[in-house]
Amino acid sequence: MKITKTNIPDFKETVEKSKIDLANKVLYVLIPLMNSDYQKKLKEIKSLNELLVNKKKKVNLEKADLEILMKDYNVKKKVKTLLERIMKLLGSGLLIGEFKKEMLVVLNVVEELPEDKLNFYLGETVRVFNKKLKNNQ
Repeated sequence: MKITKTNIPDFKETVEKSKIDLANKVLYVLIPLMNSDYQKKLKEIKSLNELLVNKKKKVNLEKADLEILMKDYNVKKKVKTLLERIMKLLGSGLLIGEFKKEMLVVLNVVEELPEDKLNFYLGETVRVFNKKLKNNQ
């Protein structure tokens, strides 16, 4: 094999240098584009996060309102049930004496009573009603 010398420069350094130059030129063009797109995406993400936070606050407020309405509904439902049962007892003439006075007190303060007390009085009413029915039979 015959080797001849030419005037062509050595490619190792020039190729590496031209690769670096090309990469720098590409980055010089792409970095502003990527930065603007990146900033747009960041703004979009930030606005979506704020929207999410606002919607969560709105949902929590509506949830609290619904819980208040449900508690009020449950109390009114229990009061209605209590009144219906007491009306049955009064209609049948089974409420007499001390228990009648106690029921009148319960009816006067029924809205301020907690749910467990209402449940207790409903249970007592049913128990007394069942006891009176067994005694009458």
